[in-house]
Amino acid sequence: MPDLSSFSIPKYQASDPYYYAYDNKPIDVINQMISLINSQVDVNTQSILNAGGSYTLPQRLNISLYDNGSLKSSAVDTALHNIGYHTDGSYSVSSAELSAYQVNYPTVTNPVSFVRMLDAEREKLAGIQTAANAMNVSVVDNTSTSTITFSTGTVNFQPSSTVIWKVAGGQIVTAEVTTGLTNAHQHYDNVVPSSATLSPDYKTYTISGPSFRAGSLKVFINGLRIFPSPNEIYAPSSDPSLPWSLNSFTENGTSGFILANAITANDIILVDYEVTLS
Repeated sequence: MPDLSSFSIPKYQASDPYYYAYDNKPIDVINQMISLINSQVDVNTQSILNAGGSYTLPQRLNISLYDNGSLKSSAVDTALHNIGYHTDGSYSVSSAELSAYQVNYPTVTNPVSFVRMLDAEREKLAGIQTAANAMNVSVVDNTSTSTITFSTGTVNFQPSSTVIWKVAGGQIVTAEVTTGLTNAHQHYDNVVPSSATLSPDYKTYTISGPSFRAGSLKVFINGLRIFPSPNEIYAPSSDPSLPWSLNSFTENGTSGFILANAITANDIILVDYEVTLS
């Protein structure tokens, strides 16, 4: 602003045909006001110049604002608004936004917590399917022959009189069989069973000697092991030219067994079993 005080304001003089001291009072007031305005404008001008810092004020505003006054996003990012500069935090969202979150996360409440995430973390989460950590365990209960499925909660594996569990590094679980006074037994291998009938039907057999432990019997036909019913498998014939036939067995008490299908006199049948020691 120009220095208005440099302009001289003419006043009435004593030689003028009126009283100058009185008639000049309005001009003196005007002159004083102009001086004050000029002084304040100087102060304001200096404040504006100081606001520019090392730039002019227009240059400084142009860095962060468009011509219409809108904030430049690049300036916001530079001012640490970039997501990389954010930290974990929480704030209360609107009821509509909270309801939208609760569709997938019903336990979320205000204030809602938010966290910063790496791109690598987002890519990893995107590859995880819904319920990817779900696991069901099904166990066949030998006492009832029914299958029990555990789909929720914790499944505990406890040791018994014959099996103990060990956990090693790398999430490895192993089972070890123990032999104690409650599990003492003797093995009998390659025993030839006898026909349970006077006239052999090659289907019903008995085992002489002490009674075997239930569930321990193993039956072999022509060198191939068959399994308890109803788990039939194909067993070979004594004659290589003949086709293999399905067979299985059922324990008959603790001293014999019955084949699902009769074999021939030429077939070789052997058994293994265990006898409990008292």
